Amino acid sequence: MKEVWNALMEGQKFGYLLYLPQQFGRRSWAGDWDANIRVQPFDPARKGDRDSLLGQSAYEQLVETAIHSIKNTELSKIVTSRKVSVEADPQCLWQWWNGWLEQFPNALVFCFHHPVWGVWMGATPELLAYSKNGYFETMALAGSKAISDQTDWTSKEREEHQVVLDMIREAIFKNGVHNIEIEKTEELLYAQVKHLRTKVTGEYNGIWSDLIQSLHPTPALSGWPVELSRAWLAQNEGYDRKLYGGVLELEFDEEKWAFVLLRCMHKNRDGVFAYVGGGVMADSNPHMEWKETMWKLKSFIFAQDENLQ
Repeated sequence: MKEVWNALMEGQKFGYLLYLPQQFGRRSWAGDWDANIRVQPFDPARKGDRDSLLGQSAYEQLVETAIHSIKNTELSKIVTSRKVSVEADPQCLWQWWNGWLEQFPNALVFCFHHPVWGVWMGATPELLAYSKNGYFETMALAGSKAISDQTDWTSKEREEHQVVLDMIREAIFKNGVHNIEIEKTEELLYAQVKHLRTKVTGEYNGIWSDLIQSLHPTPALSGWPVELSRAWLAQNEGYDRKLYGGVLELEFDEEKWAFVLLRCMHKNRDGVFAYVGGGVMADSNPHMEWKETMWKLKSFIFAQDENLQ
């Protein structure tokens, strides 16, 4: 495994190394880039990369701007994000990778070198869609707080989650998914962060690519309404997310998966960069939104470092 991982991380070959979530048997695949695996960015139209390494005050100001827009426009949710420079040598990255395999059994752990988008690695907990022999599955994953927070989920967090669930239900219904069932909302634990998750299943025999396009991006990645929030982000967020928030599609042996690329890092000639964000609502607190990005960074990149927990 390390030989393949090294070749990908050093850009020596175009290919992938993947470990499926536990619910799919923790199967793994490695290979050259081919038709079985595809990626699409968060927003193909967004170009440029202005200063995006936001510190606390700048990120809180971005959230303030989002709150103001939500209160004064038709927007009800905006998902802001930021890019973070990470100090890590190859050995450190290798240790993180192995740690993710142990600590995130319910995530897709991935490393790939794409001909256009370069080298990416991460451990994403968000399944956008799964299909096999007519069976269909997706999830609403939205609403986050520190795992140490034992208080009830607030109305802000539940509303944030409901917006995503409503959009998913409408999108899959319009695209021909039938016998839709919505399971009870539960907590998904991810190291130092927990999320609200609702599993949605149904039956689908239509065109896979059409369904993926209708689901991506969900309000968990952009906001609501989706097109208005995407336009706001293009104007205000200040950088090209590239594959962060994008989709990784897999197809093996009549099974199809699409995962949202969260909890991920990008390695290029300028260094290693992690991406993190959160959903902003009208009653959001900018300081708490900043803290949420820090929880997510700790839960992902520094998951094995007890001194940072």
